[in-house]
Amino acid sequence: MLVLSRKKDEEIYIETTIGNIILKIVDIDEKNVKVGITAPKNMPIYRQEVYEKVYAVNKESVIHDDPKKLTGVLEALKHEDR
Repeated sequence: MLVLSRKKDEEIYIETTIGNIILKIVDIDEKNVKVGITAPKNMPIYRQEVYEKVYAVNKESVIHDDPKKLTGVLEALKHEDR
């Protein structure tokens, strides 16, 4: 893992084969760091807890081959605070 120190308003650039990603430190307070992300529209970006929910339900739906489970995931994500 690469660990970088950044101050408010500083950026990190990541080059990929499908486009560049820019991470900008938008705000820092006592408990949180707000990061702005600029990336290609076709590159999905998820918070860890959302990604883990999607992964778990996708894995379960493949095992049980139940398309109704996918509808449940989509509904849960609509209500998820991004």
